Amino acid sequence: ITLEAANYDFKGSVKATGTGVSITDTNDLTIDTLTNGTDGTVSLIAGGALLLPTGSIDTGAADLTLEANGGTLVAPGVLSGANVTLSSQGDITLSKAVTATGTLSLTSLAGAIGQSLTGNLTAAVLTGSSSGSTLLDGTNHIASLGKFSASGFSLTNSQALSVSGVVDGGSSAALTIGSSLNQRLSPKRIAPALWA
Repeated sequence: ITLEAANYDFKGSVKATGTGVSITDTNDLTIDTLTNGTDGTVSLIAGGALLLPTGSIDTGAADLTLEANGGTLVAPGVLSGANVTLSSQGDITLSKAVTATGTLSLTSLAGAIGQSLTGNLTAAVLTGSSSGSTLLDGTNHIASLGKFSASGFSLTNSQALSVSGVVDGGSSAALTIGSSLNQRLSPKRIAPALWA
């Protein structure tokens, strides 16, 4: 399914079934149900807010892209794929498991990125940015932390972590690896290193 014309504007909720789903909406986009075949790429891009179903979205060995370019990204279900990209104009709250066998990219253009007690991230590489704070203090399994910028950054990780890019936390940057807390308060940056 490919519906990517710049002028598409779906007034009601969308039900989509196929192996590979790509939908772009110039305004808000609400996905009622989404059934994706094995290893099908999923790209859902809204000019406004993006509301997703409570069920899981799994793209297997393919990429998953979810963007709310003018509003909030609401993803209440489990998300998984090869490279997973989540982008929102507003806040992003990760309430369920998000798994990327490749790179997990998180971007909040004008808000914050947070994680509920039930949320957890698993990724080979984590990268991203937020205008506000990024607080990822759930049970996370990140192998490598790439370039990340935020107005306050905190990551709790349950395994050894390789920092492969500069992490600019603005007011503060903190990493908790297992039970070991390593915090840099000045110059509020964490340079590339191996944290274990």
